[in-house]
Amino acid sequence: TQMRYKLGKSAGSWLHYITYGFYRGTELRQDESSWWTTSLYSQLGFLYEDNSASYTLREVDARGKPNEILAEGRGRLRREQVFLSNELRLGRSFRLPAASPNLVVFPHVVGAADWSWQKDRAVLPGGDVSLTRDPHTWSLGAGPGVALRYWLREDHYNTPRSYLDASVQYRFPIGGGNTEQAKGLFMNLTLSY
Repeated sequence: TQMRYKLGKSAGSWLHYITYGFYRGTELRQDESSWWTTSLYSQLGFLYEDNSASYTLREVDARGKPNEILAEGRGRLRREQVFLSNELRLGRSFRLPAASPNLVVFPHVVGAADWSWQKDRAVLPGGDVSLTRDPHTWSLGAGPGVALRYWLREDHYNTPRSYLDASVQYRFPIGGGNTEQAKGLFMNLTLSY
């Protein structure tokens, strides 16, 4: 069977999270042509959602295609999720003065770990139905990466105060129950003003 739901127009959720970052050697250095760089980022969050919803329960065939409607009704969709995401980058930064005195390339190795717990349920007049197959998942991946950072907003009195950072990584799965989440191409674009 397959259950589909449609949320009401006033659907919303609450997301609370805290972050921690440790950065060493991420600043622009004019006194060195290259230097060691470390960055660590960690985020812990909690998501809560409780919305009105309409439900349709269907029979599915052997290929997983829905066909006959078994039941329809109204109720609530409740979701709770706790997650922890971490990323560590280690490498050496190099200034590229031939291109620009404010351009830095950062080849690095990256390690990333993610953990999550999720509880989704449909609250129907006949009782609660769990929508979560596997409530706990974690993944661990590592691989090579490269980042380009361009520093800007400098003037006669100030060093560059902002940057545009583009990074590309390819991660290989090391462990966890959800290795699909830990492998493949990861890209990030950051503007810090």
